[in-house]
Amino acid sequence: PGAGAVGSAPGASGIGSSRVFGLLLGSGTSRIISLENAVEIKLAKESGNASAAMAFDVPFMKQKIELMKKVFPKLDVVGWY
Repeated sequence: PGAGAVGSAPGASGIGSSRVFGLLLGSGTSRIISLENAVEIKLAKESGNASAAMAFDVPFMKQKIELMKKVFPKLDVVGWY
């Protein structure tokens, strides 16, 4: 992604300039966690506010979790990256 791409560092361009965020899916107890899968999370600015800070796209995140739960019903969100 080039400069201005969602998740990229301001003013950065080229390979290695974007940041990746996601959720870790798995199962476990309070002492042992099994990581099974991961899904990406998009960043977006608040609509109508050009100077707004980037924030997680919550509707996209909820949709990804719902889709994963249909395929892997026993997995839960156990972390993030």
